[in-house]
Amino acid sequence: MKTSAIRHLGGWAAGGLAAGLLWVGAGCASQPERGYRTEAVVREPVIGAQVVEVRQAPPPPLRERRPQRPGREFVWVPGYWLWRGNAYVWVAGQWQRPPHRRAHWVEPRWEHRGNSYLYIEGRWN
Repeated sequence: MKTSAIRHLGGWAAGGLAAGLLWVGAGCASQPERGYRTEAVVREPVIGAQVVEVRQAPPPPLRERRPQRPGREFVWVPGYWLWRGNAYVWVAGQWQRPPHRRAHWVEPRWEHRGNSYLYIEGRWN
């Protein structure tokens, strides 16, 4: 499990989150750029087998401040936009330990296909 900060963009609600998963407070892996505030922290596996197709384009990526690296073996995994039912939410970047020595992070992305955007999950390769 990893902790991810969920942020609202322009007042959009982070729909689809179960109340039992939320708690308000600190513990974010990174600090957001000014103008964005942390609304809640969610504990959940962020990577899972899912297909997400959305008609609305994702917002541009947020600039994040990286906290100090916890150790030499850690790699920065940047934040990204994720669709949660009826709105995009920002999943904060964080330092992660790769699963093996030669692993590299392939960032998640949104591909524009026809009239919609398809989410392609990030993964260790």
